[in-house]
Amino acid sequence: MRILPSGSFWETIGELAAQDYKARTSGDKAEKMRIVSKQEKIKNIAKEWKKLYCRGKNWIYGEDKKEIYERLIKEKPKTEKEVIRIIGNNSWTENICHECGKDVEIIIELGGFFYKWDNFITFICEDCLRKALASIEKYKSKRR
Repeated sequence: MRILPSGSFWETIGELAAQDYKARTSGDKAEKMRIVSKQEKIKNIAKEWKKLYCRGKNWIYGEDKKEIYERLIKEKPKTEKEVIRIIGNNSWTENICHECGKDVEIIIELGGFFYKWDNFITFICEDCLRKALASIEKYKSKRR
């Protein structure tokens, strides 16, 4: 069942996410859980930008995507502030915890990929993970 229109921006993102997920979860070192940091996002932003917006020699979703890519290559941003200046927003650097809603430096990704309706991922920050573990321990201690 196709949820998104063929060739849509979100379908492209979904396909890339599915490819990334498959690569990470196959083989002997399969791992669904992974750490995502703002610094890693910033370090790989030009490569990821091109992967999303370029097909061969064609830039999709607007010519400005090529211009932004060229600026990312030339300026090599090192901070979130520099990325925002180049791209115009923080959508490529934010790490939003799905539990508390905070934008944090380091987050953990849990679950599958988000392309199909029956798969999901969630991002959880360290504080919320600690609270969850404490809740589990509290629950277990009451049951003893």
